[in-house]
Amino acid sequence: MRILVLDDHDAFRDEVVSILSRHGHEAHGVGAAATAIPMVESGAYDFVFVDYDMPEHDGLWFMQNVKRPRGTKALLITAHVNQQIINRMFQSGVSGYIIKPFEEQDLLRNLAFHAETGRSWLHD
Repeated sequence: MRILVLDDHDAFRDEVVSILSRHGHEAHGVGAAATAIPMVESGAYDFVFVDYDMPEHDGLWFMQNVKRPRGTKALLITAHVNQQIINRMFQSGVSGYIIKPFEEQDLLRNLAFHAETGRSWLHD
């Protein structure tokens, strides 16, 4: 799968990209929401992992301003466990979320779950 990781923390973003790449995915990272918008809108990605708390524009701003292609799913990756934030992100279009910190297998399991969910909807 082709995955864009949107997170302002370089080390974290690079680690997620590395994990995904090691498991056969084509993964890229970007640190700013405004930079990610044209990348996602190009249709080049199956998934975008969105951090909530970023300087300049947060994950909610990104979700409200991006025109995601129908085949591109968004997952929230955040340290925020505030239910209002999570609900607002779901209302803006994320399919699920992963709370930081997480283990490598948690990331892969969530990705697989959401990828399969998308396939089952496409076959209905």
